[in-house]
Order: sequence, then C-alpha cells, then structure tokens
Amino acid sequence: MSPLGPPPDRPPQRIDENRRRYLDDISTRIRAGEREAMLRNVGIQALWILVIVAGAGVPLSEAVGAPAWVAPTLGFVVVVAAGVERVFARTTTAAAAQEALRRALAREQRAYDARVGVYADGSAFDRLVDRCERLIADYDRTMVQYAGSLARRSE
Repeated sequence: MSPLGPPPDRPPQRIDENRRRYLDDISTRIRAGEREAMLRNVGIQALWILVIVAGAGVPLSEAVGAPAWVAPTLGFVVVVAAGVERVFARTTTAAAAQEALRRALAREQRAYDARVGVYADGSAFDRLVDRCERLIADYDRTMVQYAGSLARRSE
C-alpha cells in the first residue's frame, strides 16, 4: 500500500474486506492441506492393514481347510492393495510439497497473528502477502516440475 493511503477508487473498508478474504483463503488452504494429509495417511494405513490381514489369511485359510478359492482371492487382494499403495507412493513428491506448503503457510499465519519477526511493524499484511505468494509460487513450480517428470516417465 502506498504511504499516501489507499487509491481513491478503493475505500478503506474495501481494502479491509480484501485483506479478510486473503486471510480466509490462506486459512482455507491450510485446513484443506491438513484434511488431505490426514486422508492420505489413513488411506495408506488402511491399505497396509489390508495387505497384512489378507497376507496372514492365506496360510490361515489353508490351515483351517477353507474352500479352494479363498487363498487365491486373498493373494489377489494382497497384490492389488500393494499395487495401489505403490500408486500412492508415487505421489509422495506432491504430498511432501503440499505438506511443506501447508506448514510454511501456517507458520507465516501464526507469526502474522502474533505480529512477531518480520510482521512486527506497520506493513505486516503486505509482508504476509509477499511471503505467502512466494511460497505458493514455489509450490506451483514444484508441481509443474513434478507433472513434467511424470509425463516424461510415461513416454
């Protein structure tokens, strides 16, 4: 913002509304990242539990004299679940980048809310926007590189 104040066509309440909307957007990104990380972790854990249970069920089904189709079915489940987990594992670069962005945005938001460090003076909001946009741009650049590496692998 200019030292002379807001531009004449944007009254101060409009600027406050835009700032509030920006802060809400950052908070939404943080919450969405937390939700996605939690779902990813639960999904991977559920797959590994399925692999362990189905894998342990193969010899057990043989030992208890289960029908002949049970052991191959459990083996099939193990292979499919392990394969799906590998697909999840291929997204770990993206997941790590998203988690790093979420943590960095949360750190910036906490510092801004506390008005500490670079946010201790009057231009705190401008610094927050600058730093958050830089973090988001770095994340976007990482995702473009990641997508490019996936495209090259599939060629």
